Amino acid sequence: MGMIRRALIGLLLLAPLAWADEYSATGLSAGSTYRGCGAWENEATPPLTATVVCSDEWATTAAGDTTPDAFSFTDLTGQPLGTEIVSNVVEITGIDATAVLTLSGDPSCTWAVDGVGGGTEGSVENGQEVYLTVTTEGLYSDQFSCEVTIGGVSDIWYVTTRNETLVDFVNRLVRQLVQPLVDQGVK
Repeated sequence: MGMIRRALIGLLLLAPLAWADEYSATGLSAGSTYRGCGAWENEATPPLTATVVCSDEWATTAAGDTTPDAFSFTDLTGQPLGTEIVSNVVEITGIDATAVLTLSGDPSCTWAVDGVGGGTEGSVENGQEVYLTVTTEGLYSDQFSCEVTIGGVSDIWYVTTRNETLVDFVNRLVRQLVQPLVDQGVK
């Protein structure tokens, strides 16, 4: 009967199960529903476990907490033009399972977890450090935004380039007036 019950549980889970003498199985994910007896553990870090006494009752594995404590990236103003700007580093706390990280906003926004970056989506574990980068363009008083969401908690990081000074204005005006003369070959 025990072998038949284990085979049926394996079919219900549609996941490979490796049974040992203590009736442990790998391959369960958080929220998996099964019935039988024994203890199961998956290969996640940290492992998600569920223990069931011999019963015909259905049981569900416990899902880990993926909602972190609030975090905040410090908005920056007066930043240089045409430069990669790096945010402050935030440590992700308050989760006991891997949380999904998504990033949206300016196309030049990037993220890094413990120094390793990625595209628009990644994962974060408790205690890991996250920072953002954005590359400013050559426009004065321009604002860039990067929205990061980790486990359902979001923050928008704003970066604003510096204002145009009087010297910047004069230099730009001179370039605009002189460049056509140079292009025409006037000396």
